[in-house]
Amino acid sequence: MTESINEHYLEFLKMDITAFQSEISVNDEYIELVYEEYDLLHPFDRDALPGRWHEEQRDSVMVFTYLGPDLAMEQWEVPPAMELESEDGSIWDFPNYVEAMLFVDTAAGRLGVFTNTERSWKRMLYVASNLIGLSPLQKLNPDFIVSLPILGVTAQIEAFQQPWRHWILKAPASLEEAFNDLLDIALTRSILNEAIDAEEFDIRFNLEARCKRVVLDPEIIKRLFETVRTAESQREQEGVFALSTVDGDFELHDFPKPTNKQMAQLSNDLDDSSLFTIHAQEAYPIFTAFTGDSYHTTVDESSLVESIEDLFYEFFDEIEDIPLLMMNYLFLLFLHTRDRWVPVRTFGVEVLKLLYPYLRGMGDRDTDTFITRFSKFVYAKLRTMALVEVESKPSTDQRLWGTYSIRPTRFFTTLVNKK
Repeated sequence: MTESINEHYLEFLKMDITAFQSEISVNDEYIELVYEEYDLLHPFDRDALPGRWHEEQRDSVMVFTYLGPDLAMEQWEVPPAMELESEDGSIWDFPNYVEAMLFVDTAAGRLGVFTNTERSWKRMLYVASNLIGLSPLQKLNPDFIVSLPILGVTAQIEAFQQPWRHWILKAPASLEEAFNDLLDIALTRSILNEAIDAEEFDIRFNLEARCKRVVLDPEIIKRLFETVRTAESQREQEGVFALSTVDGDFELHDFPKPTNKQMAQLSNDLDDSSLFTIHAQEAYPIFTAFTGDSYHTTVDESSLVESIEDLFYEFFDEIEDIPLLMMNYLFLLFLHTRDRWVPVRTFGVEVLKLLYPYLRGMGDRDTDTFITRFSKFVYAKLRTMALVEVESKPSTDQRLWGTYSIRPTRFFTTLVNKK
């Protein structure tokens, strides 16, 4: 069994799709293990590596832990592929929860990249691109991206060989410590979920024995278990979702509640919509004008509606039904507010009123994270595709809380009409 898994590691990672344990995220980023290695283009030259680093060496292997940009990096032009991900500050200053490392084997002529978010991996690849002769635009997705639930499972299989193991055996101790820190989080989350499932399904479960097997302190799991149960109890007593306090009223009090018939029609796609009439032929010239024809190679009149629907499927990672529910309900809200400047947070709150039972059923109860994701989605996707316009460029805090204002564009109101 172990040999088979080792031989088919990428296929094994597909188990991630069906894993019952939810992933861990901070803001809008999943915490996971992202790893790749490459051939060095030339013998390693330390002076060719930009940035500020903590450095360690053991024989021919050097480990570089990223500390931040140097002065030269601060002057770099933001790469187009990363522009929408940047905030008001430098995209090279990582949040404190991000871990990013490069490790170089000068004898073997190899360079490895390890980060704990996909976004930071893209940026580390850009930093190291001159060393490996690879343009970041040639490599948009890492070969090995392992969620914490899957990492927690594989760590409990004795003799299972992770693809990065050969680096740990020959690198300075700091590399193994970095991997082990992430592994401890994964194992803790895995055992905690086992304990929760055991209680919910009335399954016999020996917490002390399980913790002993994976070298975890059972008292930590017990405290986390009580914290989870207390939070769930409070939510059940409240009966509604809760958001962090932001001064102001972020609800549409004049929006008429959809009828039962309209609610049943929210899951229809736009071509078969019973709520809207779609005028792609009339709207497409406005779309090309508003976007500067930047989509001319990917979106034409016939694919315009499908391209808009795809934005919502991407937001929910291809989950069925919910993307269309959110899209159609949001379009009803846009047609209701029309020329009014309305905070994005208001639209997010109204969408949450509709979707919270679905999200809660999926185990996604972090409503503040949803609002932040929704806010960034509106700015990065809906605004870019000319469906909405912003009253003024939002600050980082406004994008985080969704307190900047938008309204639907003339392109949207031409494309979508209420029946």
